[in-house]
Amino acid sequence: MSITFIDFEKAFDSISRSAIPQCLQYHGVPDSIIKAIMDLYEDTSARTRTGPDLSEPFSTTSGVLQGDTLAPFLFVVILDAVLRDAHLSGYTVRRRRSSRFPAVALPFLAFADDIALLNNNSLESQNALSRLYQSANKVGLKINAKKTQVVNIGPQPPTSLITLPSGETLVENRNFTYLGGKVADSDSAIASRKTAAWTAAFKLSSLFHSAASTSTKIQLFKSAVEPVLFYSLEAIALTPSRQAKLDQSHRALARFAIGVHYPNIVSNRALKELGIHDASLSLAKRRKRLLACVTPDSALSVVLRHPPTERLRRGMSHLHTLRTEFVSLK
Repeated sequence: MSITFIDFEKAFDSISRSAIPQCLQYHGVPDSIIKAIMDLYEDTSARTRTGPDLSEPFSTTSGVLQGDTLAPFLFVVILDAVLRDAHLSGYTVRRRRSSRFPAVALPFLAFADDIALLNNNSLESQNALSRLYQSANKVGLKINAKKTQVVNIGPQPPTSLITLPSGETLVENRNFTYLGGKVADSDSAIASRKTAAWTAAFKLSSLFHSAASTSTKIQLFKSAVEPVLFYSLEAIALTPSRQAKLDQSHRALARFAIGVHYPNIVSNRALKELGIHDASLSLAKRRKRLLACVTPDSALSVVLRHPPTERLRRGMSHLHTLRTEFVSLK
């Protein structure tokens, strides 16, 4: 598998305004609304401040309006049109079995301008990147080669280097951080979330060590510390050792939150009676809720339900897949 994490150079400021009406029409927006939107972008000008002085006005012809509540929506609409225009094939999550069971592919993940192109190998990634590069240029977006990185998982062809049509070679990263979560290394992903959770807990230490009631501290812990610990871990495969370490860290954070310090002791059973359950169980429930939000035949559903088909390496026999966790929750 090959994942290309795209970074656009000055994304919001580079959008060609002539592309805005075309992308809105592509999505079926009525002409009257398009005209009203484009009235905001005609004959615009700006000034720059240097110390106490302002420069002379100069016209602006690109970019969406910064601070405008409509600007993020326009940017997403344009980016969606770019991704559709690129006609990306994607990573095959289910092979074609018959005409009734066609192949299912996941071409990319996208959150605003944080885009990850998914492909079966580096050769397909090269083709997908070239397509996206051409489609992005049509609306004024330029891929930043210095910040766009590639993660290759598994064996790759001998010529696995990926380059932009401009000739710039992309950097290969072993463990890229996408949307705050480590992609390739599960152990480092868990370690980074534990560090972030302890940072959040220490910032709230004045409240955790106050005279507030235990129930208030637990509510604060569940709303401000637990989400930091669990963030992005729904995608991590849990082995028994990872599960044990995660549960141990979660209990330590909970004890810190309710003000329990050595030599005082609160048993694991007492924590459960206070409503603090094992982190692994909470993660399994979060995964089940995630699966309930997608249609059964969608690419994400196929990914979540995908049973491992590759030969297990040594030490992988106890791997907890999402499917086994869902079965255990029934």
